[in-house]
Amino acid sequence: MDGTRLKKECSLKNKSTTRFTINQSGIVTVVPDIVQAEQVVWRNMQTESFTTGVGKFSDGGANVVYIPSKYNRNGLVMIKSGYTNHDQAAITSQRIQNRNGFTKFQVVLNFFANGAMSADGKFCVEYKVNGATSWTRAKCWKKDREFNAGVWVDNASIDINPQAVLVNNIMFRIHGRSQSNMDRFFFDSITLRGRKD
Repeated sequence: MDGTRLKKECSLKNKSTTRFTINQSGIVTVVPDIVQAEQVVWRNMQTESFTTGVGKFSDGGANVVYIPSKYNRNGLVMIKSGYTNHDQAAITSQRIQNRNGFTKFQVVLNFFANGAMSADGKFCVEYKVNGATSWTRAKCWKKDREFNAGVWVDNASIDINPQAVLVNNIMFRIHGRSQSNMDRFFFDSITLRGRKD
């Protein structure tokens, strides 16, 4: 290659780089650029570890109980049953302001289902945005499908993608949906995170 000619015919104003190889026969092969996927970064909006009570949540009533220590962990909220009088079997977040303009949200939680869990034992995560009157279901966790009874499940997560163009605030709740009054779900940590597209 003539280095003088290369300098004359190439413009470096845009600072772009093309990688290529030249084999012994003088054949030039362009090497494709490696495009790295952008890393998704979630940022915490609210975390509750239930160290002294239900904390930043409100409980629905008789089917929610605070427990200082159980199953080798400290600070738990228990939700039982919920198929009837289901509003009583729920813990609900406060209305959380979306000051960072997040467009997607994620609930991350640790939970334990008691060994006496019935076959239909399940709980759901529901949410509403901008002061809506009704809840939208994001996901339900059901025994033997998403979890096994008698084992802690840590960092279970569900993404929430509201239909609203602009989310000013968001609320979410953990809602027991079991038929049996013997079904018990225990939570020791719940976090809401957000990110922008």
